[in-house]
Amino acid sequence: MEDYTIVREIGRGGQAVVYEVEDSQGTKYAQKILNSTDESAKKRFEREIRLVLNISHKNIVPILSFDTSSEMYSYIMPLGDGNLKKYLNETSGESELWIFKEILEGVKAAHDGGTIHRDLNPNNILLFAKDGEKLHVAITDFGLGVLSERDTTTLTATHGMGTYQYCSPEQLKNAKDVDLRTDIYSLGVILSNILTGSPFGTVEPSEIPEKYRHIVKKSCDPDRTKRYQSVDELLEAIESIENGAYDRPEDALQEEVELTKRNSQYFSEGTKNIINIYIQNLSDQSLYKDNLPNTEFMILKTMIDPKLRLKIRAHIPIL
Repeated sequence: MEDYTIVREIGRGGQAVVYEVEDSQGTKYAQKILNSTDESAKKRFEREIRLVLNISHKNIVPILSFDTSSEMYSYIMPLGDGNLKKYLNETSGESELWIFKEILEGVKAAHDGGTIHRDLNPNNILLFAKDGEKLHVAITDFGLGVLSERDTTTLTATHGMGTYQYCSPEQLKNAKDVDLRTDIYSLGVILSNILTGSPFGTVEPSEIPEKYRHIVKKSCDPDRTKRYQSVDELLEAIESIENGAYDRPEDALQEEVELTKRNSQYFSEGTKNIINIYIQNLSDQSLYKDNLPNTEFMILKTMIDPKLRLKIRAHIPIL
């Protein structure tokens, strides 16, 4: 790797420092330098390089060159014009959802290649500006990244923790006991950040635009089985809203009720679907309060049919 001149320090973490540097032609880049001689830190750094080199996508910051043969491990990447954290300090809201969609595309590329990022947060999302062109968004810092199935490198809890506000509960408990859905949690927190200027958990749900509120809450569900199970599902939910639909249980419930009222042949199946919507959203008290009193009598009567009563009572005590 050629020599670079350090211009200034950009950022510093527990294991590495990132500098703005320039080559002999005066072209500027970012250089990440490992500041530890610990063998496990070197292995993590090497793994980060392998993971990024395995992903070629416009929304992933590429590694242009690297050095793991000398005493000082480092790699070179494009120099961003700032990160998402700084950007959101100045502007946020629904108009910035294009940023979230680009982030999703980058995470999807990583997941499709079997890589879990484990530290998605606004500091690790860079923005690049080109004269006369729209801002470009790309994900960086795969220092905590792992292969979802094949990676066997041991990590300590300290180095595997990630950024607290953006970490899923399961990752905080055990950084090795995670799958792709830990990134879904982080994405939900980032979505709140983009919409409101603050991460999920630090804002009241009412501050999140109503049509996106369910998406944030579902992405950040403490139970990973109840989150979106893939980036594709999350992206589909976002796009459905942009196309005039809603990804909320209230809307699904209302649709089932209307179908059940209009189509007698659908009545039995529709009632079962209505019950399932209630079961899947046990913690949403407003769903019960706002909808049960207005439910058609014949639907309610069928819902409490003796054949279904045990199932309903086991899952929906209010009935």
